[in-house]
Amino acid sequence: MKRWNGFLKIVGDAAIIACGMLACACAVPTAFSIPFHRWIVALGCGIGALLLSGWMHLPRGGVAPGFVYLLGTVIYGVLERKNVLFGVRWIAHTVTEPLARDFRFIPDISAPMLPEGMDFTYIATGVTTALLLLAAAVGILCAFSLIRGKTPLLSVLIPLPVFLLSLIYTDQPPAVWVVILLMVYFGGSLLGQGVRRGDSHRLGWYLVAMLPAMLIFALLLRVASPQSRFTPIPFEQRKEMLGDRVEELGDMILSLVRRNPKQYHLNKEDERKERDDKAFSIRVSRRGAYLLRTHSYGQYVDGTWQEAEAFTGDWRAMEALGTHATATAQLSVKDAFSGERYVPYGFKADPDLKMDESSVRASGKTSYDWTFATTVDLTARTVSDEEREYLDFVEQAYTMPDGPFRELLVSIARDAGIETSGSAYQTALSVAAFVRQSGAYSLTPGAAPDGRDMIEYFLTEGHKGYCVHFASATTALLQALDVPARYTIGYRANATSENAWFDVTEQTAHAWTEVYLAGVGWVPIESTAGFSFDLLGVSEPQQHSTPQATVAPAVPVTPEPTETPQATAPVGTPDSTAVPVPSADAQTTTKPQIIGEPNTITVHETHVSPWWLLLLLLPLLPAAWVGVGMLIRTRRRNLFRQKNAKQGVLRMLRYLKRLERFGVAPDPHAQEWAEEAVFSDHDMTETRKLLFAKVRKVQDTLYRESPIKRFLVKWILLAI
Repeated sequence: MKRWNGFLKIVGDAAIIACGMLACACAVPTAFSIPFHRWIVALGCGIGALLLSGWMHLPRGGVAPGFVYLLGTVIYGVLERKNVLFGVRWIAHTVTEPLARDFRFIPDISAPMLPEGMDFTYIATGVTTALLLLAAAVGILCAFSLIRGKTPLLSVLIPLPVFLLSLIYTDQPPAVWVVILLMVYFGGSLLGQGVRRGDSHRLGWYLVAMLPAMLIFALLLRVASPQSRFTPIPFEQRKEMLGDRVEELGDMILSLVRRNPKQYHLNKEDERKERDDKAFSIRVSRRGAYLLRTHSYGQYVDGTWQEAEAFTGDWRAMEALGTHATATAQLSVKDAFSGERYVPYGFKADPDLKMDESSVRASGKTSYDWTFATTVDLTARTVSDEEREYLDFVEQAYTMPDGPFRELLVSIARDAGIETSGSAYQTALSVAAFVRQSGAYSLTPGAAPDGRDMIEYFLTEGHKGYCVHFASATTALLQALDVPARYTIGYRANATSENAWFDVTEQTAHAWTEVYLAGVGWVPIESTAGFSFDLLGVSEPQQHSTPQATVAPAVPVTPEPTETPQATAPVGTPDSTAVPVPSADAQTTTKPQIIGEPNTITVHETHVSPWWLLLLLLPLLPAAWVGVGMLIRTRRRNLFRQKNAKQGVLRMLRYLKRLERFGVAPDPHAQEWAEEAVFSDHDMTETRKLLFAKVRKVQDTLYRESPIKRFLVKWILLAI
């Protein structure tokens, strides 16, 4: 039974490895209609997979199949080098020919000349030899990751570069049988990991049962799938789709560095911890303080701000304010490791920007430029049909639905004497003034009692908080009064001089409210106590009148400090941001100054090296080297711990002798142990354990204080 299980393990894993080798080798040729001899490639992959599986499964006896595999691959490559070079050149020509028509930076590699006396059938021979060598290289990685690897991730990643090339850049997919083989390989790699780590004694039987099941499942999918004819996607559309996928991947990676929350939980806001680490850097052509938004939330549900639903119309609301600019400046951002851009108000419209209701996508960029407005005309313009559709949307998405909480907020506003008969902007200023005077600024307000809503507690009893509390209360009150508003987070960036780089830190993270004005766009409203209204950065800021609440606030009003309170906030937790509020008569004034600075994104043309195709192969090189190193170390450890204790002792002594050239001190008992292993009949099991522990200690401590030397010895020389 044991022998049968071992035999089945070798055969079963060989079948999985062969599927991966064959899928990698045949994906691109079948997608680009490159001729090759399929059965020869399949036979070569099968034989190679058997040798590789035996090599990896048999620590001692695996030397023979491993030697045969490597020696056979080298001899085959040398003898068929002309065919291999011809096949590689032909594949490169076939792949680059359609791409060169659309991408100027991709060279159109010319087709190789057929050898004298050869016809076009020689092409298939040359391509086949090249594919066999590719399969041989892939097979080593697949076998090691599947059998010796500690994680299934590597085995899944190995086929992806080649397979994605066949999917992304062609007008037809790879052959169905190639996709089926890849599915079987993925299924065998992933599903078999649990058995390998658990009851490996049954692995052989499991593989025998699993492989046919995986194959039948893949065939059933094929039968059940619609048999419609494949219609190629237009190249421009395919290129745009690829660009979107790359940008989304970049934004996802950047978001891992700096979180971009889809929800904002107020119940966690009991204390603002000071953080002065750098968030990003800016350079502005005009000194001053500017609001840079990142994310907005439109719905307040059970103590949590959530994103509003997506608007499906054509109106780009965040760009509307920039159309009212009467003067502009330049803003540059760098080191912005976030999936969302840091956006000034009134930025110039750019059709290439990708934005939604909540934010502007970073599109994988960490540096970008804006052209933004330094003065904005808040006089309403004619409302277009597209904006009228958006107005209907905001009245639903950014106002509060009926319920007890809304009734409570309406009652608070009514008691404060806030008038709602005027314009939305006048109502927003009145609400902001009331909230500002209803609480004192504090970094340690404490959490709301259990069962109490934070906004309700802040307005009626707590009366202490930082920007999160003030902005949340303002936004909720406006939404309860049917004024479209949203809770926004970002930073208050302060540039003390022109055209110089300044770091924006987490200490300046802030929260504020945005109100939508018909014919104008989203306008920021500041309500945090102690924060200035004007963020334009002019030397003598224009004075704005602020409406006062008709009812005295619950807490005595303290004079606003002359300087903005310094506070730190975690990423995404707004706070010390001063927001400018335009004058109360802004709707009749021609050019009221507003805080934000619009921007126009300057798109820089990117020049890509013609050798970009090499990037597809680069991940395989370090992966192969790391795999070889891990294989050498695994085999070395198995030889040290073999059944014959004396042979294990001798191998460890020779190993320690080789390490002496790297600074390891000679063992004083080495000669004694060597003589005992050669000439005595003693059982040296205990000596082997002692020596093995010494080897492990030497490996762990070698060049511990010199990491560069240790890296060279371990990962370049593969000596430890």
